[in-house]
Amino acid sequence: MPVYPDLAELYPEVAAAGGLAAALRAAAARQGLALVVAESEALDRALVPTSLPHRQDLVVSAARVARWWSVAGRQQEQELSLFQPPIDLG
Repeated sequence: MPVYPDLAELYPEVAAAGGLAAALRAAAARQGLALVVAESEALDRALVPTSLPHRQDLVVSAARVARWWSVAGRQQEQELSLFQPPIDLG
């Protein structure tokens, strides 16, 4: 079984914020935006709820092997990839 780096070491700013959801909210606030993110202390995944009935929550994920992010949304069983790794947002 592969050994992955500790997420808190790979993403220290996310760990310091209390999780990816809190880090996303803080980053949005620094830009003057209010972002609703589902409550979670996870370091590697956050969900941004949608108000549209034909879409699922936006999923923000952090990789476990290197510093990159994935942001994806789903609409009526179609995967809509919004960003492709590797993207370092911080």
